[in-house]
Amino acid sequence: MSTVEAKATVAEAVPERDVATQPFRLSVMQIVWGVLLVLVLALFVVRFVNEGAYGKDITNFLTGGRLILLGQASELYDLQAQTEAQRPIAGPYEYEGGVLPYIYPPYVAGVFAIFALLPPDVAYYAWTAIQAVLLLLFVGWVMRWFRERGIEAPRALPLALLAFQPVVEVLLQGQTSIINLVLWWWALVAWHNERWAMLGVAVGLTAFKPQMGALLVVALLMDRRWRALAYAVGTQAVLWLVMVLIGGPGIVTGYIEMVRTSATTAGTLGFVPGYMPSLRGLLTILGVSPNDTMWPTLVGWVLGLALTALVWRTSRSLEAKFGLTAVLAVLLSPHMYPHDATLLEVSVVCALLVRASGAAAERRLNVLFVPFAFVFIAMYLLIFQLYTPYTLIVLSVWLLGVVLLWMLWQGGRRAAPARE
Repeated sequence: MSTVEAKATVAEAVPERDVATQPFRLSVMQIVWGVLLVLVLALFVVRFVNEGAYGKDITNFLTGGRLILLGQASELYDLQAQTEAQRPIAGPYEYEGGVLPYIYPPYVAGVFAIFALLPPDVAYYAWTAIQAVLLLLFVGWVMRWFRERGIEAPRALPLALLAFQPVVEVLLQGQTSIINLVLWWWALVAWHNERWAMLGVAVGLTAFKPQMGALLVVALLMDRRWRALAYAVGTQAVLWLVMVLIGGPGIVTGYIEMVRTSATTAGTLGFVPGYMPSLRGLLTILGVSPNDTMWPTLVGWVLGLALTALVWRTSRSLEAKFGLTAVLAVLLSPHMYPHDATLLEVSVVCALLVRASGAAAERRLNVLFVPFAFVFIAMYLLIFQLYTPYTLIVLSVWLLGVVLLWMLWQGGRRAAPARE
């Protein structure tokens, strides 16, 4: 037997080490993602303790809930009624314009009527805890979905999803954007599994942020998912019918008038275009007067609907089209704030799914570290008053959005069938 043959025989005799039994080793990028998460959580705790429960966005939700409890549902969108209902729960904080208005659809106020039964600070902490649990469940759901599809998820993915600064802003403000994130993810899972009734209900519920949910309705239309569309319309019809029965038909016209007010008001009542990391905020930092940004933004939103239609006419994968839709919903929304950028986490996961191999997905996630870190730095330069305008926040969200658009568009092409 030759020396070469002997070596080959020995090599065949030695069993290869099972990959599953190999010791777990942290890569440099996993450590870097971990450091970012530690910083995000540490500064979250500092702000959570120091800022307290008042002066937060949850005040407007509790205001709507109080009006429902007080039997004033018919005055849900009356600013004077909101001011009087908000006064006992605003604490020591005074809002510019005298009130932080409730602007959501009326059924959201119905949900918060439960929390309005509690003292405002207890309601804030309870709602924050619920949102935190939802976030953890979302992360677990994403990782489980990777496993169920036989795709190796990047080990740093849970760290990245928890270290995204807009998610932290949701928790600090008592906002609802994590619910929006979960609903969009539920819609994607239902779409993939062809559960059309479930998909329709999920899309119908996303309409509590109608400027974003409308893009999913366009997607349903372009994909000809008529059953899902019927369930979406039915879900909204039921929710609105219940609230009309409680508050009367005037609640519909009141909501429309509040939407008009939010679109035409700038600099007061919590409507500040320069704070919006969407097209409206981008126009503001480019020098357009805040009062003049609404019409170009509405044109941009209509363009977003048209682009969504075009995306869903392409042959790209479901994940690519869905992720692109989520990015367009954020960047071209006429009304959104930093916490609303939480929705981009759906696009992040989709960008990894279109490159299903473990190594490719890992590289893509690592590329996203730079814009993730940029968003974090921009927020805390503002918080610590080292840089007061929202310019860097707007630019950081746009950087992340553009990178995701490129990843999803370039990576979402379906392979052409092989010739025999």
